[in-house]
Amino acid sequence: MRSSGDSLGWLSKRLRRIYVSYWFTLVAILAANLCFQYKPMSWTLVISQFLGIAYFTHRGQMIGVTNWFISLILLCYVIAAFVRWERRLLPVFVAITLGLMHREDPKFAGCVLAFMAGGVVAMTPKIWNGALGVAGVCLMATATGRSAFAYPLAGSVAIMVGTPFAGEKSRVLALASECTYEFFLVHGPIYLGLSRVMGLDFFGNLISGRLWLS
Repeated sequence: MRSSGDSLGWLSKRLRRIYVSYWFTLVAILAANLCFQYKPMSWTLVISQFLGIAYFTHRGQMIGVTNWFISLILLCYVIAAFVRWERRLLPVFVAITLGLMHREDPKFAGCVLAFMAGGVVAMTPKIWNGALGVAGVCLMATATGRSAFAYPLAGSVAIMVGTPFAGEKSRVLALASECTYEFFLVHGPIYLGLSRVMGLDFFGNLISGRLWLS
């Protein structure tokens, strides 16, 4: 959100990078489901999953529920494209998300809010100060029992901790993000498979995931 330029061109590049890795994984998941008949499939479900919008159209019916966050990423990127086009839209999207938190899935809304909190932080002149302000607001909201605010709170605290060490524009973190993004898109089925097939617990999954990345 800090950069400017062609919003549609930016969004097109992001979508191409998401869909290639996601489609390879989804083909394998759907093929496995077809062989073992784990869940019923329909053409509308398959199309929605390939588009990455099944969380919105077929919630509770998805094949490979660990890919729900693809819908989250796509939504956040569409929001980012609008904000890149007109910065004043960010508070509008924040207000809409806050209004939907009690009507829709609060965890999903909390993740969207975390993304937009990152956008607010990114657009402040000093990132650390922006993160401190966002963290303070989210801490007060979390303390009153609004658990969905824990997501932007955790992200803001992470920025506050990391900025003094890595800086506001860390080349190391940017490179790590570039190298691991595709794995992030397909990590759900891999971790779930390691848990179900090999019986790995959380820490075993964490260690195997780090070995996979290296």
